[in-house]
Amino acid sequence: MNLKAAALNISLIFFSCSIFAEEPISVSGTYGDFTCHNSQGDILGTEISFIRGIDGSEYKTYAIVQFSEGVPKKPEIVEVVFDGDYVTFEVSYMGYFNTNFKGKIISEVLEGAFSKPLDMTINLRKSISYWHANDKLCGGYN
Repeated sequence: MNLKAAALNISLIFFSCSIFAEEPISVSGTYGDFTCHNSQGDILGTEISFIRGIDGSEYKTYAIVQFSEGVPKKPEIVEVVFDGDYVTFEVSYMGYFNTNFKGKIISEVLEGAFSKPLDMTINLRKSISYWHANDKLCGGYN
């Protein structure tokens, strides 16, 4: 093997190690408490799904966050930052204002809080997404 080939092999090894480096903690799955109120056709609650994706040369964790106060708002994809055992991210609350989330997963429950002005604590169980479990919108509305 010549010197160029050896250097290329070493570079590929370091590149692949940096791509597959582990996050400080592992988060995955969907956590939510969406509830259908058939009488009004309202969906209330919060749903957060954690996914991984590559950005440039490294994998990152993202959260897909959706809020609903009657009508489910457009979900937002935000980058997750790890702070020890905690996950943190900033998200827009239904387009009204930005809020920061800090929480951790304990026994398959995402526990945490959104900062002011939302000032809301959550305890979301790991579950299948509301949208995968329900083929129609709440109250039979499509």
